[in-house]
Amino acid sequence: MFLGVEPPVPNKAYDTVNKYLVEPGLLEEEYAEQLREIIEIRKKIEHKEMMDAAGQFVDDWIDKSDKFIDKMYDLLTVLEEKKKSKVLERTEDVMRKAAAAALKSVNKLPKKEEDVPQEFRKQFIDNKLIDGYYWDVWKKVGIMKDLAGKGKADKIPEKDVYQMREYVRTMIRDLSRVLKEEGKE
Repeated sequence: MFLGVEPPVPNKAYDTVNKYLVEPGLLEEEYAEQLREIIEIRKKIEHKEMMDAAGQFVDDWIDKSDKFIDKMYDLLTVLEEKKKSKVLERTEDVMRKAAAAALKSVNKLPKKEEDVPQEFRKQFIDNKLIDGYYWDVWKKVGIMKDLAGKGKADKIPEKDVYQMREYVRTMIRDLSRVLKEEGKE
């Protein structure tokens, strides 16, 4: 689900894990092989080909399953961090594009892209066309994106990531309203 893929049926799980986790380098091959073995054992039990299991066999699989579960939790953490980073990147991108479009509509788009934030602040926030807290949102999104870029996405609460995304959406609606009132949209 974090990868944008529905959980597979058991007989497709091994192939799916290989395709989406092993090939991109998120998971070691040994864990995919363990999954394949688990699926085979499950199938043997289901078809009554395996009726008994030795104690050592069960103990080995308990140890393997503990390691497997720990690895899956670690993988989940990595995927959550990647998702946060992706959401922050997309949020900043949308915010910059919206600001550039708004500036362009009032014929104030600067020549250099790095000047867009300051010009946006000057034209819309300093002139009190939209609320000043949007500048704080802009700065916080930038700080959070920088943290995520440095591999510290775990320090950013997930709630804050999605809250910033909602603030950017609200900013875009407010910008749209202001531009309509100005007759520039």
